Amino acid sequence: MKELRLPIDLPAARKDPDSGYTVHGRRFQDPYAWLERIDDAETATWIAAQEAVTRAVLAEVPGRDRLRAEASRASRYARMSPPIPAGPPGQEFFWQAGADDEKLAFMLRRCTGAAALPETVLDPSAWASEEALVFAVPSPDGHLVAFGKSVGGTHDAVIHVLDIVSRQVLPDRPRGSGHSAPAWLPDSSGFLYAACPEPGEVPPGEEALWHAVYEHRLGSQKPARRIFGGRHDHEKEYWCSVKASECGRFAVLSMWDYVHANTVHLLRLADGELIPVAPVMRSLNQVQVIDDSLLIHTDLDAPRGRLCLAPLTEPTAWRTLIPEGPDTLQTVAGVGGRLYAVHTHAASHRVRIHAADGTHLRDLELPALGSVNRNEGEGVVSGVSGRWDGDEVWVSFTSYVQPPSLYRYDYAADRLSPYHAPDAGLDASAFITEQVWYESPDGTPVSMFVVRHKDRRKFTVGPGPRGLGGRVRPFRSS
Repeated sequence: MKELRLPIDLPAARKDPDSGYTVHGRRFQDPYAWLERIDDAETATWIAAQEAVTRAVLAEVPGRDRLRAEASRASRYARMSPPIPAGPPGQEFFWQAGADDEKLAFMLRRCTGAAALPETVLDPSAWASEEALVFAVPSPDGHLVAFGKSVGGTHDAVIHVLDIVSRQVLPDRPRGSGHSAPAWLPDSSGFLYAACPEPGEVPPGEEALWHAVYEHRLGSQKPARRIFGGRHDHEKEYWCSVKASECGRFAVLSMWDYVHANTVHLLRLADGELIPVAPVMRSLNQVQVIDDSLLIHTDLDAPRGRLCLAPLTEPTAWRTLIPEGPDTLQTVAGVGGRLYAVHTHAASHRVRIHAADGTHLRDLELPALGSVNRNEGEGVVSGVSGRWDGDEVWVSFTSYVQPPSLYRYDYAADRLSPYHAPDAGLDASAFITEQVWYESPDGTPVSMFVVRHKDRRKFTVGPGPRGLGGRVRPFRSS
């Protein structure tokens, strides 16, 4: 292998002693702020010179073409979501993409079983290249799908409604811009959704503010009714979200200060009453309605998270079910009458199963060290899903050697069975991921993941060379 020729002649970055910015009356010097002006000729020239040096160095690396081919192959794998039941018993929707598909399609399976052939409902691969399918939500009766289409690589989506039977798009055009995924009303007559106001409804320059939740009735000639948020000046910089409760009696409305804190209210759909659950913007809260109670996952007075329970009759009277522990409680999902708590433990996930009263039942054994949850617009979303009154538990999992996969969990048998385990050209069972620890110079323990073939001997980490306290020395086999 060729040795890297040093020193590398890197392009110089000009320092501007007068450059900086002011925040809350305080001046911060930043001599390289000019590099943030990405369209300036000087910035473009500097970036081009950096790229030229980088490419010259990489061109000297032997085997790079083979590595590129291997990485490209490993990044192409089939994808599938957990099923989404909607409509008659056995009917379900899901997202799916083949190994060579760039975009996920929204699919329908009308009945379960080996003979059930999926139908394509929405295939963005057949749209213009700049158009994307941002979300798709089936109505409770399974006859309609509300989907968001964006143009130009942004997530500024517009809701459209597709009739599953006729495969025609309805003429409905919900109010506002930048629509979010809707929450259907239980009778499928309309939906709630969050959006920015229509152009001209707010002062110029504030079109991306004043986020609110609206109610749209299908076929109505009246504009959508604003029901939450976007009313007061102190709310204009917050953003809103809405989810339907599994029981169909409530919508869960949240107002967010980005992802730092949020308030939560319930909208009782029978009479439109707004019920406070977490009315003060001082913590992060996720709320799920189960039977006649509320599950509240919060970091209020618990930076690493705790789970609370409150009766619907007194939704602000929280009682701790799962207290804060040494690991961060990232998410809790109520599925199949039990609570699936996903904790972060030293940079990987652990799933602990609790009874409805908070009693710890068992830990769910994952295939290896890896991740269950995922990050979305509202922060961390649980990788455990299913209905509270159902019997199917779906678990998402990914690791250093396994692409995003889907498992079905059988609680009675305590068995995790693969439902969708895509082929990425690598046998994940042939590799072992281990976590080793070493000390940083100040004595702080730092972890590192080591992936090895199961036929290779285990590695350990020793102390660093003299004078470099805490540095990792080359591995030695044990």
